[in-house]
Amino acid sequence: MRTRFGSLRLDRSAALGLTFLVVGVLLPTACVLWFMNEAMGVQIAGARQELTESHRRQLRLLRGQIDERWRNAVAAIEIGADDPAVTFARLVTAGSADSLIVAADGEPAYPRSWPPLAAAPADPAARMPAWNRAQALEYGQRFADAAAEYVGLSDGAEDASLRARAVQAAVRCLLRLGDRAAAIELLEAHFATGDFAAARDPRGRSIAADELLLLLDLLAETDARRDAAAARLTEMLTDYRVQMPSAQRVFLMDAVAAARGVDPGAAFATYEAEGLAVAFLSAAPNLDFAAEVLEATRVPGLWQVALPGGRGVALFRTASILARAQGLLSAEPGDVRFLLVPPGEDAPADAIAAGPMLPGWQLGFTPVDAAAAEAFGRDRSVYYVWIGSVVVAAIALTGILALSVYRRQIQLAALKTDLVAAVSHELKTPLSSMRLLVETLLEDGHADERKTREYLELIARENTRLSRLIESFLEFSRLERMQRHFEFEPTRPADVVADAVAATRDRFEQTNCAFTVSVDPDIPEVQADRNALTTVLVNLLDNACKYSPDERRIALRVTRDGARVVFAVKDAGCGIHPRDHKRIFRRFFQVDRRLSREAGGVGLGLSIVELIVRAHRGSIRVDSRPGEGSTFSFYVPITAAGELAA
Repeated sequence: MRTRFGSLRLDRSAALGLTFLVVGVLLPTACVLWFMNEAMGVQIAGARQELTESHRRQLRLLRGQIDERWRNAVAAIEIGADDPAVTFARLVTAGSADSLIVAADGEPAYPRSWPPLAAAPADPAARMPAWNRAQALEYGQRFADAAAEYVGLSDGAEDASLRARAVQAAVRCLLRLGDRAAAIELLEAHFATGDFAAARDPRGRSIAADELLLLLDLLAETDARRDAAAARLTEMLTDYRVQMPSAQRVFLMDAVAAARGVDPGAAFATYEAEGLAVAFLSAAPNLDFAAEVLEATRVPGLWQVALPGGRGVALFRTASILARAQGLLSAEPGDVRFLLVPPGEDAPADAIAAGPMLPGWQLGFTPVDAAAAEAFGRDRSVYYVWIGSVVVAAIALTGILALSVYRRQIQLAALKTDLVAAVSHELKTPLSSMRLLVETLLEDGHADERKTREYLELIARENTRLSRLIESFLEFSRLERMQRHFEFEPTRPADVVADAVAATRDRFEQTNCAFTVSVDPDIPEVQADRNALTTVLVNLLDNACKYSPDERRIALRVTRDGARVVFAVKDAGCGIHPRDHKRIFRRFFQVDRRLSREAGGVGLGLSIVELIVRAHRGSIRVDSRPGEGSTFSFYVPITAAGELAA
């Protein structure tokens, strides 16, 4: 059996030893922790019970205070005999409610919807011959004559609403005629002065308010008269003595706020209350005067309570109810925070009903400091905690030290095994080849000079390979033990490239490799060890050649990337799967051992490359896919002289 410990392979005995080590540390630790947990649990449970009983008594006192406050608040909402719209504005502005419906004879008096067209009262103007003549001229598209007829009708009429409607119709005809200036003049003369403030159409809508909005649309944004018209319309909308349906008032508030570039809720104190009332009436047109306590409406987050005597219905948002209770809840000092929880929301475990005025609501509490009860209990069991902590710390420290030593030994054993295996295999191949060649030469008593020279060249090549292999082991050993001393000095990247090309030229020529080199102009010098960087490039170029068995096309390019110089080696070889991109830099790791045996090497080249690049405070990356070749790029920072050496 073999298992894994980090990146280490363990045999059965090592795994068994590790198991005993882990159990020997974890079991005593678990026992101590269990004892501590049980002791503290008993103490904390007792402390929590004492605190809970105290807080429940406070909750019952708060419930009575909140219920009494709400009864007084509802009783203080007096409708009175004022106009319903004026009453609405007065109570909302005073903060008596978020919104309300003022009722008369059991029906909404304000706000209320517009009457439908079929239910609108008969139009008195329809019985006037002059009005019918003007309408006939308008329908016949004789807009100039119609406008004159409407103006004349306005001058002769006694009823203010009829006069306002006649001027409204004359403005409409002038606009259809294209006479914008005359229309603006007529609007200013009759509506900007407040003469027709009380005039309404048959459905109860304010004529002057609509025409002032039309005047705003007709005037250019740079026209000084536009501000005066906006101010006049704003004054009408905030003066609830000017009667108009709620829907018209809300629409005009939106329009004026948009024209002035402000938020309607900030510009009009009753805007949000109007919207709440309209939403409430849209969901439930029939008022419920039996709801003498706060009950949920069909509008989410909105609550209603009937006012005494059936004079109306007050509306409150959830946030307002919570805000009104907050004064009482926050007045209770202590180590907990008292909460009023709406119906449908999760309440604390010890919550109680909030009282008759708030059916379904709950009162609860949560600790201000979640660890308050635990801290109170821990004060009683500090002795257990102190002893247990010392024991656990000692066990943990012992376990960490033992595990570190054990892991180090496993690493050394695994490294020794890998090293012996790799060295034995790689040294055996060239030595076997050289022995075979020498024996062949010795057995052949009449070997010709050409054959002898050929065998000697093969022996020299194997010797070179053997020397390179041994040098790789020595270089890796020096880097691993940090005994390699780098000589950092200003170095031209082009010189490093030239050295690497010279070192690999013979091999590329022997393998008919298409090799290209590109170095961007004006590449700055870097603080580097020239020989070390040359070693990096030689290793990358050598790998590119070895792992390109079919088509050997290798490109070396040097560019600048901000404050770094980039050396990139690209090949058209077999490629590397993405899962192996990080593992190829591990010591002795080889993606394809068959190719490695054919090409030579023990899997140390890229480990050496990474160690050298990191010593230069650089980084290396690989971009590769199977069958698409590979690109190895390493980055060397352009640093100030002497920084790396320091």
